[in-house]
Amino acid sequence: MRKSNWKVNVNGQGIPVNDIINKFWMSRGIENPETFLSPVGNILPAGALKNIDKAAMTFNICKNMPSPKFVIYADVDADGCSSAAILYHYLTALGIEAEVYINKKKEHGVKDEFFLEDRNEDCVIVVDSINDTMEQYEKIWAQGKQLIILDHHIPNAIILENASSLNLVSSAIDYPNPHLSGSGVTWKFVKYLDFINGTNIADNLVDLAAVGIIADVCSVGIESMENREICDFGFRNLQNCGIRAIANAEEITSETIGFSIAPLVNAANRMNQNKLALDLFLTDKISEAKQIVKDLTKIKEEQKKLAAELFENFESMVLEQQDNHCYYFFVDESYGTLGGLLATKASDKWKRPCIVVHDTPMGYAGSMRAVGVENFSKIVNDSGLGECAGHENSAGIVIPKENFDKFKEYIEEQLVSLDFTPSVDVDLYLERMQITPFLLGKIKQINRITGPGFPAVSVCIENIKNYNVKKLSQGKHLCVETSDMKFLVWNFNKWEDVCDDGVLHAVGTIDESFFMGRRTNQMLMQDYIFQPTPKLNTLW
Repeated sequence: MRKSNWKVNVNGQGIPVNDIINKFWMSRGIENPETFLSPVGNILPAGALKNIDKAAMTFNICKNMPSPKFVIYADVDADGCSSAAILYHYLTALGIEAEVYINKKKEHGVKDEFFLEDRNEDCVIVVDSINDTMEQYEKIWAQGKQLIILDHHIPNAIILENASSLNLVSSAIDYPNPHLSGSGVTWKFVKYLDFINGTNIADNLVDLAAVGIIADVCSVGIESMENREICDFGFRNLQNCGIRAIANAEEITSETIGFSIAPLVNAANRMNQNKLALDLFLTDKISEAKQIVKDLTKIKEEQKKLAAELFENFESMVLEQQDNHCYYFFVDESYGTLGGLLATKASDKWKRPCIVVHDTPMGYAGSMRAVGVENFSKIVNDSGLGECAGHENSAGIVIPKENFDKFKEYIEEQLVSLDFTPSVDVDLYLERMQITPFLLGKIKQINRITGPGFPAVSVCIENIKNYNVKKLSQGKHLCVETSDMKFLVWNFNKWEDVCDDGVLHAVGTIDESFFMGRRTNQMLMQDYIFQPTPKLNTLW
């Protein structure tokens, strides 16, 4: 009883494992799986980044000053923190004094607060936090300081016009890999400095670049082989104490970053604990890193509890806009930093674009998340009534108050013909008995580097019977358990869908777990159908 929107690419029933994997690669359009999984020779020359030679010259001028001091100005997210850490560790390895400045709130770009105290720096390096105007950069120049900007965001016309004088090095400016993250640009900058200065420091910082690429949801598909190679290199060369403290392993994967590292950093951002997240990547003491992880975990739990309380109010807001194709939610200004998390939860639950905003002097500002829509950010920006900045379907949003009603009307007009039932692409249709350690080993290898452009392998399993339904963590999570496999959904909130006695059909990613020496296959369900057992009509 497969859902009509489950699009299966490979029917693996009765097919040997190697043939299943070969068919998978063909369905993904990958002609050479070996070089895709272990990429070599795809890292582009750092000199291909525009203005990097000029930025490096400015860096060296400052480096060669008597007792030079650098200040690194970083964005608050994982990409920004990892970018800052790359530069910080590079400078300290050279014996140069470096300080990292990070915004106290969840803000982007150089803010006025930066100028409240003079740190006597010779050079300011802005990483992953470009401004839209020249005002703040002119203030830095007025103080007689040098400026370098390392970024990946698309600069506006004013900044682009001044790119050379700003020493702006960006993957968004005429670079063959526009998908490179801010941390990737920063790592390539220090790699270039290694090359021209005869040092060998950057390779031990590549794990931070890999974290930024995955955490910032950058492409790791065939169109971004440079990103894949940086990730492959970084995953194998784990040096940073903060990453090691979280991973607790010699090697990490995309899953480690996506489910362990990024959520901790994001929680700190949302709870205005940005410095703590930054310190995780800056420390060179494993004991200190482990303590920071404990502190960040507590913050994450506080965030989760607060978000759950706020989300309860969303149900009543939905009732007032049942006929809308886009849902709007309002939160108090003090909870504005949770907008992205709440928008994600809302779009996941109601399967449509959701906008969470709070009242600001600029208008209604917050976050949007969208499913079932191609490039919702473009729809918003094309309206001329609001503005999005970020990814296609995950971005910050500002809507002037006077435009709000017209904005809603425009969005409804654009979405009226869309079916928001998301299509689920399924890689493999398998029987449970086919999920052997050998097959799982192959899939684990494939799933080591995943993200946009190359999602994790998805599997469809049907006709699952004789199962037990369990509520984990006091009803927070769903576990459907059979004699040989577990089917899981984290943060489950649709208990009305669950049938205790019936047949389960499931789509998700498969792996294995180990508990008390016992190995168990498991699926993290992406979608599911509980089909109740028909009741027999008996007459006597």
